[in-house]
Amino acid sequence: RHLQTKSMAEPSVDTFDLLHHHLRQLHARPRSLATPIASLLEVQHELLLFTLALHEGDTSRVDMVLAGTVDLLSQHGTEPLNTASVAMVLNLLAAPLTQDALVSKV
Repeated sequence: RHLQTKSMAEPSVDTFDLLHHHLRQLHARPRSLATPIASLLEVQHELLLFTLALHEGDTSRVDMVLAGTVDLLSQHGTEPLNTASVAMVLNLLAAPLTQDALVSKV
């Protein structure tokens, strides 16, 4: 009971905003072996799947994730993406189309 009262009194934290904020900080770091673009794209993909599952129908959050992906790819420049990065980009593009979250219920 004490835990319920305590958690209800605390301000709520928007998990999406928190994850999105930290992911943007990772994007701002210079690319290195510690932050390859394929790994960052994979985290983008996981955030998108999280958004589709937990924020059903919230297209503004989906747009934020996809816009972050565009920013990340723009920072990459004109150098060709490796196979893993291309696969992640395809997964990101397909995710909203393959998830039921954005399809209206009949």
